[in-house]
Amino acid sequence: MKGQNGEPFSIMNNLKDGKFQVNQALVSGCAGEMFENIAAMANILDGCAISGNKTGIGINPSSQTINLLLMQQGILDRLMIAGASVRLCICGPCFGVTDVPANNQVSIRHTTRNYPNCEGSITGQGQLAATILMDTRSIAATVRQNGILTAATELDIDYTNPGYQYNAKLYENQVYDNYEKTNPKHELKMGPNISDWPDVLIPSGDASSYRSNPHKISEYMMMSRDSEFVQ
Repeated sequence: MKGQNGEPFSIMNNLKDGKFQVNQALVSGCAGEMFENIAAMANILDGCAISGNKTGIGINPSSQTINLLLMQQGILDRLMIAGASVRLCICGPCFGVTDVPANNQVSIRHTTRNYPNCEGSITGQGQLAATILMDTRSIAATVRQNGILTAATELDIDYTNPGYQYNAKLYENQVYDNYEKTNPKHELKMGPNISDWPDVLIPSGDASSYRSNPHKISEYMMMSRDSEFVQ
Protein backbone atom coordinates (compact mmCIF):
# COMPACT_ATOMS: atom_id res chain seq x y z
CA MET A 1 0.00 0.00 0.00
CA LYS A 2 1.07 3.57 -0.65
CA GLY A 3 0.24 6.79 1.14
CA GLN A 4 -0.61 10.22 -0.21
CA ASN A 5 2.97 10.96 -1.22
CA GLY A 6 3.47 7.56 -2.80
CA GLU A 7 5.62 6.17 0.01
CA PRO A 8 5.15 2.42 0.55
CA PHE A 9 3.73 1.14 3.83
CA SER A 10 3.69 -2.40 5.13
CA ILE A 11 3.23 -3.60 8.70
CA MET A 12 5.94 -6.19 8.02
CA ASN A 13 8.51 -3.39 7.87
CA ASN A 14 8.28 -3.30 11.67
CA LEU A 15 9.39 -6.91 12.03
CA LYS A 16 13.14 -6.94 12.63
CA ASP A 17 15.30 -9.81 13.87
CA GLY A 18 12.20 -11.73 14.91
CA LYS A 19 10.88 -8.87 17.04
CA PHE A 20 7.99 -6.56 16.24
CA GLN A 21 8.58 -2.83 16.79
CA VAL A 22 5.70 -0.42 17.39
CA ASN A 23 5.93 3.33 16.92
CA GLN A 24 3.17 4.84 19.02
CA ALA A 25 1.05 3.96 22.06
CA LEU A 26 -2.18 5.40 23.43
CA VAL A 27 -4.46 4.54 26.33
CA SER A 28 -7.56 6.69 26.33
CA GLY A 29 -11.29 6.64 26.84
CA CYS A 30 -13.74 5.11 29.26
CA ALA A 31 -12.88 1.49 28.39
CA GLY A 32 -9.19 1.38 29.19
CA GLU A 33 -8.43 4.36 31.37
CA MET A 34 -9.86 3.10 34.63
CA PHE A 35 -8.04 3.73 37.90
CA GLU A 36 -6.77 0.16 38.31
CA ASN A 37 -5.35 0.12 34.77
CA ILE A 38 -3.47 3.39 35.16
CA ALA A 39 -2.11 2.35 38.56
CA ALA A 40 -0.83 -0.87 37.00
CA MET A 41 0.83 1.12 34.20
CA ALA A 42 2.70 3.13 36.83
CA ASN A 43 3.99 -0.12 38.37
CA ILE A 44 5.20 -1.28 34.96
CA LEU A 45 6.83 2.03 34.00
CA ASP A 46 8.47 2.79 37.37
CA GLY A 47 12.18 3.42 36.82
CA CYS A 48 11.68 3.67 33.08
CA ALA A 49 13.02 6.50 30.95
CA ILE A 50 10.89 6.91 27.84
CA SER A 51 13.19 8.58 25.36
CA GLY A 52 11.73 11.25 23.10
CA ASN A 53 13.05 9.49 20.00
CA LYS A 54 11.52 6.12 20.86
CA THR A 55 8.01 4.76 21.35
CA GLY A 56 6.08 7.22 23.50
CA ILE A 57 2.76 6.77 25.25
CA GLY A 58 -0.21 9.08 25.74
CA ILE A 59 -2.59 8.61 28.67
CA ASN A 60 -6.03 10.17 29.17
CA PRO A 61 -7.74 9.30 32.48
CA SER A 62 -11.41 8.65 31.85
CA SER A 63 -13.02 10.80 34.56
CA GLN A 64 -12.35 13.64 36.97
CA THR A 65 -12.79 11.40 40.01
CA ILE A 66 -10.18 8.96 38.67
CA ASN A 67 -7.87 11.85 37.80
CA LEU A 68 -8.20 13.29 41.30
CA LEU A 69 -7.33 10.02 43.03
CA LEU A 70 -4.38 9.44 40.68
CA MET A 71 -3.03 12.84 41.66
CA GLN A 72 -3.66 12.32 45.38
CA GLN A 73 -1.82 8.99 45.39
CA GLY A 74 1.12 10.27 43.33
CA ILE A 75 0.46 7.86 40.46
CA LEU A 76 0.42 10.58 37.81
CA ASP A 77 3.74 11.87 39.16
CA ARG A 78 5.36 8.49 38.61
CA LEU A 79 4.00 8.17 35.08
CA MET A 80 5.15 11.66 34.13
CA ILE A 81 8.61 11.13 35.62
CA ALA A 82 8.89 7.94 33.55
CA GLY A 83 8.19 10.02 30.44
CA ALA A 84 4.54 9.27 29.72
CA SER A 85 2.45 12.07 28.26
CA VAL A 86 -0.45 12.48 30.70
CA ARG A 87 -3.35 14.55 29.41
CA LEU A 88 -6.69 15.82 30.65
CA CYS A 89 -9.33 13.22 31.40
CA ILE A 90 -11.58 12.63 28.40
CA CYS A 91 -13.76 10.09 26.68
CA GLY A 92 -12.32 11.10 23.35
CA PRO A 93 -11.84 8.15 21.00
CA CYS A 94 -15.58 7.85 20.37
CA PHE A 95 -15.48 11.10 18.41
CA GLY A 96 -11.83 11.37 17.46
CA VAL A 97 -10.29 13.55 20.19
CA THR A 98 -6.98 11.84 20.90
CA ASP A 99 -3.79 11.03 19.00
CA VAL A 100 -4.27 10.33 15.32
CA PRO A 101 -2.54 7.05 14.40
CA ALA A 102 0.93 7.95 13.16
CA ASN A 103 1.35 8.08 9.39
CA ASN A 104 3.05 4.97 7.96
CA GLN A 105 3.58 3.62 11.45
CA VAL A 106 2.14 1.07 13.87
CA SER A 107 0.08 2.36 16.79
CA ILE A 108 -0.94 0.18 19.73
CA ARG A 109 -4.02 1.45 21.52
CA HIS A 110 -6.50 0.70 24.27
CA THR A 111 -9.35 2.96 23.28
CA THR A 112 -13.10 2.72 23.32
CA ARG A 113 -13.70 2.15 19.63
CA ASN A 114 -11.82 1.43 16.46
CA TYR A 115 -13.83 2.04 13.31
CA PRO A 116 -13.04 3.91 10.05
CA ASN A 117 -12.18 7.61 10.36
CA CYS A 118 -12.99 7.66 14.09
CA GLU A 119 -9.64 8.93 15.25
CA GLY A 120 -9.10 11.82 12.89
CA SER A 121 -7.49 10.23 9.83
CA ILE A 122 -9.16 9.39 6.53
CA THR A 123 -7.62 6.57 4.51
CA GLY A 124 -8.91 7.97 1.22
CA GLN A 125 -6.82 11.09 1.74
CA GLY A 126 -3.58 9.16 1.94
CA GLN A 127 -3.15 8.63 5.69
CA LEU A 128 -2.02 5.04 6.18
CA ALA A 129 -1.39 3.49 9.58
CA ALA A 130 -1.73 0.15 11.33
CA THR A 131 -3.56 0.14 14.67
CA ILE A 132 -3.48 -2.76 17.10
CA LEU A 133 -5.92 -2.98 20.00
CA MET A 134 -4.19 -4.21 23.16
CA ASP A 135 -4.75 -4.42 26.88
CA THR A 136 -3.42 -1.50 28.91
CA ARG A 137 -0.77 -3.42 30.84
CA SER A 138 0.76 -4.93 27.72
CA ILE A 139 0.88 -1.49 26.12
CA ALA A 140 2.88 -0.21 29.09
CA ALA A 141 5.11 -3.30 28.95
CA THR A 142 5.77 -2.68 25.25
CA VAL A 143 6.72 0.93 25.90
CA ARG A 144 9.04 -0.17 28.73
CA GLN A 145 10.77 -2.52 26.29
CA ASN A 146 11.51 0.39 23.92
CA GLY A 147 8.60 -0.43 21.62
CA ILE A 148 9.23 -4.16 21.20
CA LEU A 149 5.81 -5.81 21.28
CA THR A 150 5.65 -7.36 24.76
CA ALA A 151 2.91 -8.98 26.80
CA ALA A 152 2.66 -7.81 30.40
CA THR A 153 2.86 -11.44 31.49
CA GLU A 154 6.45 -11.55 30.20
CA LEU A 155 7.59 -9.07 32.85
CA ASP A 156 8.01 -9.69 36.55
CA ILE A 157 6.05 -6.78 38.00
CA ASP A 158 5.02 -6.23 41.61
CA TYR A 159 1.54 -4.72 41.28
CA THR A 160 0.51 -2.64 44.27
CA ASN A 161 -3.22 -2.77 43.39
CA PRO A 162 -4.37 0.37 45.22
CA GLY A 163 -8.11 0.47 45.78
CA TYR A 164 -10.32 2.97 43.99
CA GLN A 165 -12.35 5.30 46.17
CA TYR A 166 -15.08 7.38 44.55
CA ASN A 167 -15.22 10.97 45.75
CA ALA A 168 -18.76 12.28 45.24
CA LYS A 169 -17.79 15.76 46.45
CA LEU A 170 -16.00 16.48 43.19
CA TYR A 171 -19.18 16.35 41.12
CA GLU A 172 -21.38 17.74 43.87
CA ASN A 173 -19.32 20.91 43.75
CA GLN A 174 -19.18 21.12 39.95
CA VAL A 175 -22.54 19.91 38.63
CA TYR A 176 -25.88 21.63 39.21
CA ASP A 177 -28.40 19.02 40.38
CA ASN A 178 -31.91 20.13 39.48
CA TYR A 179 -33.63 16.79 39.98
CA GLU A 180 -37.07 17.27 41.59
CA LYS A 181 -36.16 20.91 42.24
CA THR A 182 -37.34 22.56 39.04
CA ASN A 183 -38.40 26.17 39.12
CA PRO A 184 -40.36 27.37 36.05
CA LYS A 185 -39.47 30.96 36.90
CA HIS A 186 -35.84 30.31 36.01
CA GLU A 187 -35.10 30.76 32.33
CA LEU A 188 -32.78 28.31 30.63
CA LYS A 189 -30.08 30.27 28.85
CA MET A 190 -29.20 28.88 25.42
CA GLY A 191 -26.67 29.95 22.82
CA PRO A 192 -27.67 30.87 19.24
CA ASN A 193 -27.05 27.34 17.97
CA ILE A 194 -29.25 25.60 20.56
CA SER A 195 -32.96 25.07 19.92
CA ASP A 196 -35.84 23.53 21.85
CA TRP A 197 -36.38 19.80 21.61
CA PRO A 198 -39.56 18.64 19.87
CA ASP A 199 -42.27 16.96 21.91
CA VAL A 200 -41.79 13.66 20.11
CA LEU A 201 -38.29 12.22 19.77
CA ILE A 202 -39.01 8.73 18.42
CA PRO A 203 -40.48 8.59 14.91
CA SER A 204 -43.69 6.65 14.51
CA GLY A 205 -44.73 4.26 11.77
CA ASP A 206 -42.15 2.31 9.82
CA ALA A 207 -39.22 4.21 11.30
CA SER A 208 -39.94 3.06 14.86
CA SER A 209 -39.02 -0.51 13.97
CA TYR A 210 -35.49 0.70 13.13
CA ARG A 211 -34.77 2.26 16.54
CA SER A 212 -31.96 -0.27 17.14
CA ASN A 213 -30.60 0.04 13.59
CA PRO A 214 -28.69 3.34 13.28
CA HIS A 215 -28.05 2.94 9.56
CA LYS A 216 -31.73 2.49 8.74
CA ILE A 217 -33.11 5.07 11.13
CA SER A 218 -30.62 7.67 9.87
CA GLU A 219 -32.58 7.67 6.60
CA TYR A 220 -35.38 9.49 8.42
CA MET A 221 -35.23 13.22 9.10
CA MET A 222 -36.61 14.92 12.20
CA MET A 223 -38.36 18.27 11.74
CA SER A 224 -37.47 20.22 14.86
CA ARG A 225 -40.25 22.82 14.84
CA ASP A 226 -43.48 20.88 14.35
CA SER A 227 -42.32 17.47 15.58
CA GLU A 228 -43.18 15.79 12.28
CA PHE A 229 -40.95 13.17 10.73
CA VAL A 230 -40.54 12.76 6.99
CA GLN A 231 -38.63 10.26 4.94
